[in-house]
Amino acid sequence: VHRRYSPEAITAYNIVPGLLGIILSMTLVMMTALSMARERERGTMESLLSTPVQPSEVMIGKLAPYVAISAFNIVVLWTMAVYLFGAPFKGNGLFFYATALLFVFITTGQGLIVSLLVSTQQAAAVITVVLSIVPTILYGGLLVPVSALGPETKVIAHLFPAMYFTNIVHGTFLKGVGIEVLWPDVSV
Repeated sequence: VHRRYSPEAITAYNIVPGLLGIILSMTLVMMTALSMARERERGTMESLLSTPVQPSEVMIGKLAPYVAISAFNIVVLWTMAVYLFGAPFKGNGLFFYATALLFVFITTGQGLIVSLLVSTQQAAAVITVVLSIVPTILYGGLLVPVSALGPETKVIAHLFPAMYFTNIVHGTFLKGVGIEVLWPDVSV
């Protein structure tokens, strides 16, 4: 099956698009977890929450810049993958961007969850690496296909959004498929 979508066996066709999810996940989860932990460490989060603004508005205000930066990063990473590394893009750009934004929201939530578990930036960095970045790399399907994993590790792979996003990225970049084929990965 791999030869069908890269007959010349060009590794960049598989690796470069798959790195989009890893790069977005690493930067987003780490930035969100560290910034929220920094707010708690300095005591400014309590000050913000004591203002007349609703707590949900404070959280949206804190997370919105990271989502906006990542929305721009999606375009930059896609451009680099296609024009710098020559990865073919056969799918619908709007579908790809919409699913990438969904992935951005999910990984921002992961960073928020990590920041809720810890009270220091150092702990947030360690927890982020252990609970998010390493599993994203190992179980995302980029280095080892999920179909080649053992039964226990397949269950672990399905717990992380990177696996689903890697399927979406490979489907849109290499196969040119859309929501009609990738709806199971989008809906999870």
